[in-house]
Amino acid sequence: MIFAVGAVATLITMVPLLIGADPLPTVAYVVSMLMGVGFAVAGAGLLRSIAAQRWR
Repeated sequence: MIFAVGAVATLITMVPLLIGADPLPTVAYVVSMLMGVGFAVAGAGLLRSIAAQRWR
């Protein structure tokens, strides 16, 4: 879910740059960084799952 919000925000922040309009406020770019946070959360969950399976 976090990744999806970040991905949509990234697409939205890129549109003004591609069409030559004024850039969006800084908050929009901060929200687009959630895509990286989503990757980190997914990676942490994957590593935790691997560790739990090895423990068994």
